[in-house]
Amino acid sequence: MKKVLIFLVILFVIYLIGINTVPSYIESERNPVKMDSPYQVSSEAQELYDRLEFISDLHCDALLWGRDLTKRGDRGHVDFPRMREAHVSLEMFTIVSKSPAGQNMQKNSEDTFDNITPLTIAKGESPLNWFSL
Repeated sequence: MKKVLIFLVILFVIYLIGINTVPSYIESERNPVKMDSPYQVSSEAQELYDRLEFISDLHCDALLWGRDLTKRGDRGHVDFPRMREAHVSLEMFTIVSKSPAGQNMQKNSEDTFDNITPLTIAKGESPLNWFSL
């Protein structure tokens, strides 16, 4: 019985380490910031940007990663400090429900493996969420 208990404790510790490291690692791989600021922008593009009265981003998956958006991040493309700097007026925080393996623009099969399920498990979400599309 003692060996089983020790095994379960070790398994639980591995699980805790996993849910606290794997999601941020995956996000770092999937959402890197490719260039450090300051960014090179043409004067024509800057003039156009400066004339815009309303800036919106209609697709943001940042909620998928469980990141603190109140702090400037070193991965991903959206957080509140960068939104303020860019004068973003509207941000659509979308909910990712399925990301089919081999995703393409023309057609995706319903039977395709879902890329979000392993991430949901790795994040330590409830088993009720694992397959709830």
